[in-house]
Amino acid sequence: MRTTDVLVVGAGATGLYLSCLLKHHHIEHLVIDSKPGPSTHSRSIGIHPASFQLLDEIGVLGDIRAHATLVASGQAFDRQRFLGTLPLGSVLTLPQFRTEAILERHANPVSYNTTFDGYHHHGDSIHIDTSTGPIRASTVIGADGMHSSVRKAMTIESTPIPYPYSFFMGDMHDNTSFGADAVIFLHPDGMTESFPLSDNKRRWVVMKRGDEDETIEGLVNEIQFRTGHAPDPATSSMFSVFKAYRHLAPRMHDRNVFLAGDAAHVTSPIGGQGMNLGWLNARDLIRNWDEPAIYEAIAKRRAGTVIRRAEFNMSLGGKSQWHRLRCAGVRLVLNLPIRTWLTRRFTMQDL
Repeated sequence: MRTTDVLVVGAGATGLYLSCLLKHHHIEHLVIDSKPGPSTHSRSIGIHPASFQLLDEIGVLGDIRAHATLVASGQAFDRQRFLGTLPLGSVLTLPQFRTEAILERHANPVSYNTTFDGYHHHGDSIHIDTSTGPIRASTVIGADGMHSSVRKAMTIESTPIPYPYSFFMGDMHDNTSFGADAVIFLHPDGMTESFPLSDNKRRWVVMKRGDEDETIEGLVNEIQFRTGHAPDPATSSMFSVFKAYRHLAPRMHDRNVFLAGDAAHVTSPIGGQGMNLGWLNARDLIRNWDEPAIYEAIAKRRAGTVIRRAEFNMSLGGKSQWHRLRCAGVRLVLNLPIRTWLTRRFTMQDL
């Protein structure tokens, strides 16, 4: 039987960051993941200033800055009519698989193709069943995503709840004049978001109306209809259709078994705060795992705040018969001093 101090289940952004942090503190640990290898899908791209100190602590911030795109501001439009600008300070964009690749280079080696099959407490230790053999550990951290096997083994009755919103997105060559700015387009049928990426790419995210053609060509048609811009579908390096979910586990620990990241909570991707929230979880867990109730209280408070904000952002950008009034409100807010507060809120500096 293999033995270790800590077993990390899941080698996504949260699990890999946990491994880097444990390694930084010289804590023996193993990392397992059921996937056959590292992810190649871009998914989350936003890295907020609230995470910079966390990434610097484990020695990866410089590497991430070198590969990421700096987003200084966000522009808002009513279709093609300019509404205002929100300063963003220093948000970075980097496809998640690239962020994870940087983290993995600083983490312990990952045992891929290894499923977590359950656990039981044995005195002060935990005996874990995996597809490649048993492991004994002092602590288990489930960072294995929305459909967490660790959460299931903890017998936590909690199912992610789908929102009545669906999206499709694609990364394509940037043929706009927005440069390093992020952009949001409000439209009666639903919002469109656009973010700069490295290699002269731009991510487009469209809130679905419901009758669109779910192909990259359908996405481009909607972008052109709602914004006037027409990226080239032949340059697409990623295309995805997805629903938004919410989830907040009613409890996040079973003695020395913990949940972190999407295993503990899921928020809508609108606002791009989920990955950063997982990193904050990891930092707080390492600080408080001798007092799990404190960790759980902090994690629930932060997750609840981020979930509520994402819900507000989705409702603000959704299909609306009050489109003109909504745009007038956005224009007003983006031209008042309150936008400084909005910047701190969007970049997670107030959490």
